[in-house]
Amino acid sequence: MTKRVKILHIIYQLSVGGLENGLVNLINSLPEDKYEHHILSLTTASHFKERIKSCNCIVSCLDKKIGPLFWYYAKIFHIIKQYQPDIVHTRNLASIECQFLAFLASVPVRLHGEHGRDTTDLKGENKKNLRLKALLKPFIHKFIPLSKELESKLIENASVAQDKIIQIYNGVNINRFQNRYKRIKNYVEEPFVIVTVGRLQAVKNFEILIKAFSRLQLEMQTELKLWIVGDGPLKESLVALCQELTIEKNVIFWGERQDIPELLQEADLFVLPSLVEGVSNTILEAMGCGLAIIASEVGGNPELIQQDYNGQLFDPHNAIQLKDIIKDYVVNQSMRIQQGENSRKRVEQCFSLELMVEQYHNLYSLRF
Repeated sequence: MTKRVKILHIIYQLSVGGLENGLVNLINSLPEDKYEHHILSLTTASHFKERIKSCNCIVSCLDKKIGPLFWYYAKIFHIIKQYQPDIVHTRNLASIECQFLAFLASVPVRLHGEHGRDTTDLKGENKKNLRLKALLKPFIHKFIPLSKELESKLIENASVAQDKIIQIYNGVNINRFQNRYKRIKNYVEEPFVIVTVGRLQAVKNFEILIKAFSRLQLEMQTELKLWIVGDGPLKESLVALCQELTIEKNVIFWGERQDIPELLQEADLFVLPSLVEGVSNTILEAMGCGLAIIASEVGGNPELIQQDYNGQLFDPHNAIQLKDIIKDYVVNQSMRIQQGENSRKRVEQCFSLELMVEQYHNLYSLRF
């Protein structure tokens, strides 16, 4: 029997989020007879770990407190030596330091994923962070950016050689997100539903969406609903903003949900106003449900959305522009339906889970 490849995945935390969702989807989809996995969360793991279906995966938590990772080096090194992985795969800035420990532990293959910007460095230009990447480059065999934009920043800002980079997009299980026939609504009787999904934190920029929605509701006779799916530290302030704008009856905060595909399929339009994104799983899921997409022109979003083909991009600081774009989709049903169909085609062709898994399988087969 062929020995399974042992992969140690090191992440900041295992909770609801795009990075974590992509990791769990990957682990659940890689063949169990070829791989076994150990997820090391530097901090904690929430109930999200229950989504892991693979029998060959263990999860452990370091329970790191706020402060430098340096004080946990000995523990991390011990875990690496004890597990003896064939591959260490770190993700994002919070865990990149572990690559030096993997080198000291003589791990054969060392990979680092770039999934998006650090919340304290939205442009990816922080000199301290770039120096850290430059210092650790020699210990990393391959960098894995999720988007072409992240790839270009690695080359331009961190001077990573092109031959040390393998770009792989996120992928979604399109069978889970059915392109259900969307019945034509009578908007005199039924509201038009705009949906967004994400953690309620500043980087997701939901405040500008609420302000744009409020302006639009004042302009239109059509009843509109805004569904905000997710939870986080800004929930109370966002609810208060809705009350201040007297739109609280039209905005529904769904909280953290396990039935996101069903909610997406009941909506008419998807909007993501983030200040920064890598490759958004929620955009891909909405595309899989056959929704036209409005998203901020940041990060990897322009790689998912082809202007006027499956959606439109906007300036994340411009509420009036966002309001006007949403209005176009409300009043132009044929455009919305056509672009929704194009979204589904695009995700099937370019961003399927099967394609992502095949690319990671090829990556994990490399030896250096």
